[in-house]
Amino acid sequence: MPPDVLIQEFLAEGVLGLKLNRPERRNALNRELRDRLVDALAYAAREPSVKVLVLSASGPAFSAGADLAELSAASDQDLQQARAAYELILVGLRQMPKPTLAALPGPAAGIGLSLALACDLRYASTQSRLIPGFVNLALMPDGGLTWILPRLVGSGRAYELLYTGRELDADEALGWGLVNRVLAPPDLDAEIAALAGRLSSGPQAVLGAIKRSILHASEVPWEEALDFEFLLQSVQLSGPEFKSSAQALAARFVHPPASS
Repeated sequence: MPPDVLIQEFLAEGVLGLKLNRPERRNALNRELRDRLVDALAYAAREPSVKVLVLSASGPAFSAGADLAELSAASDQDLQQARAAYELILVGLRQMPKPTLAALPGPAAGIGLSLALACDLRYASTQSRLIPGFVNLALMPDGGLTWILPRLVGSGRAYELLYTGRELDADEALGWGLVNRVLAPPDLDAEIAALAGRLSSGPQAVLGAIKRSILHASEVPWEEALDFEFLLQSVQLSGPEFKSSAQALAARFVHPPASS
């Protein structure tokens, strides 16, 4: 029986791990892996026991991008099916109503880079490289790179990356704000596990609202973003999570009057 192309397991209570598992192909995305990701992300979005999603990979690479052997032999119908699957995957990650983390043990190229950038947080090993790559294959970038890169790094840097296809090493990616932290390879999994555990024990309604608000704010004027924040917060003010947190904070910092 061939190995599973996507390992799906709970890494800790509330933390679902999805691990790309085609290390012999540097985790290039083929049809089977795309289909498995579509199903796994739909499950993660609707399953109440999943509070945090971690996307990682087997072997020394995060993902080499699309499987070029499959892509070069694809029919028009195959390409349309692949496009539909990628849209479900990328939108599913970006709009997941709970935190998403990407752990990058090594290079993330092409659509693999798009997968990483669609996650909320990205932690990289010192062996990671970010490789847009499309122009080197005489292809237009896809996976939302022309939308997300200018928002993350500015239009000048986005043009540079997409025009030239040059690689960013982990430290340069950190300096550009494309990854949150760079760690030695042995420390990557432990750091991701600690952060995912912290988030899974946090106020889930608030974390989901923060994500909704950030996504909404990327598309609307400042004043509308301000109103949306107040709307979401007004719901939380009457919720049990806020009330218990406020009581705990008051008990910690507000001292009762001294008895006479």
